[in-house]
Amino acid sequence: MKHVVWLAALLCLASNLVLAQPKDAGDLPDKVFYRYTNDAGAKVMHHSLPAEAAQRGYEIVSLSGTVLKVVPPALTAEEAAARADARAQQRELEEWDAALLRRYSSVDDIEAAKVRKLTDLESAMSILISNMNTTTKAIRDEYAKGANFERRGQPVPPIVLSNLDALQKELDESREKYIQREWEYEEVAEKFEQDKERFKQIHKQ
Repeated sequence: MKHVVWLAALLCLASNLVLAQPKDAGDLPDKVFYRYTNDAGAKVMHHSLPAEAAQRGYEIVSLSGTVLKVVPPALTAEEAAARADARAQQRELEEWDAALLRRYSSVDDIEAAKVRKLTDLESAMSILISNMNTTTKAIRDEYAKGANFERRGQPVPPIVLSNLDALQKELDESREKYIQREWEYEEVAEKFEQDKERFKQIHKQ
């Protein structure tokens, strides 16, 4: 009788163990491995990944060989710099587009803004030309004063020399400003033309 009881108990335990197992062994996750190229150029699959192999890129695969993830090679310094430059250029382009769409509603608006800005610069340049003409005349007058003293055999007074030095510096500064305005004029004109072309491209997209 005891043998029958023990046998029934064993059969019950065995039944529970079978029921506790997954119906399909495929339900269990496969062990993960790394597949990479070693220093000799051969493909290797291993449960650990050397640092130098990670730099060359690798695959994460299951024991059955199924590719779970592909990790590309690390970027070189040049590639990283090129990618950073590309991202920066893209950000600049997006900011430019946003500014154009915020400021203008048509190409005609851009042209009108260009005319206003260039007109302001032309006015500033005209004032500088007038100032240079006035300063040049004042310099001639001071030279004439000095020449009169020299014709009379007298030394040129220090005030005349001082005036000439100050006037020459003023003239040089005005000339420098005028050159800067010329450069600015060309840059502004070119910038507005670029804005017009970019605005057209935006509305073609």
